[in-house]
Amino acid sequence: MTKSHNYSALELPGNCDRIICLYSVVGDYTECLAHQEADAVSSAVIKRKKEYSTGRWLAHHALSRLGRDTDALLSGGAREPLWPEAVTGSITHTDSRAAVAVAYTADILGIGLDMERVGAVDQKLLPKLLTDVERENLNGIDSTLIFSAKEACYKLLYPIVGEYVDFQAVEISINRADSSFDTRYIGNSPANAIVEQATGTYKRLDDHWISCAFLPGL
Repeated sequence: MTKSHNYSALELPGNCDRIICLYSVVGDYTECLAHQEADAVSSAVIKRKKEYSTGRWLAHHALSRLGRDTDALLSGGAREPLWPEAVTGSITHTDSRAAVAVAYTADILGIGLDMERVGAVDQKLLPKLLTDVERENLNGIDSTLIFSAKEACYKLLYPIVGEYVDFQAVEISINRADSSFDTRYIGNSPANAIVEQATGTYKRLDDHWISCAFLPGL
């Protein structure tokens, strides 16, 4: 896990001081993978190996900063990372960038992190991805940012609730003044309404949006 390469700490807007967030350019870090991690992508194409290995490489650095690194960071049935006990986190990547966020569950109950390239959402997909209210309130907001915020909410919810959430079940309101977003759950599963208690924050990172949704610890 010691390959020398540049990665950076990412400061997110809002009250995120208890979250360690790192990001990097996607590269080939397969030599840094633990045996079990390498086995998980042994038959994958090179692109997938690079994205996966960069995410795991960053995750180990973030966990080390937290003081809770593990030999291998494996995945659950939905390909979600299985973090060490008392730790929560999230990994995200595009084809060129990757980012990781981790925290202790005593401080942060759950985290969802998502990164998307600016302008990546095809306008033809908006009726499927965005609610009527979200489309009416775009007002110059990149629809990809709303999509990214939704993805962050879904990645926050799944490890806690264990259910998939439809795109139309979460409604995002972007607050450009402080780079935050509010979330309203409009689906049919009451357990998922916990997302309304989450803090949502976002940042533009070069040609990418990075969105984070997190719940304070109990």
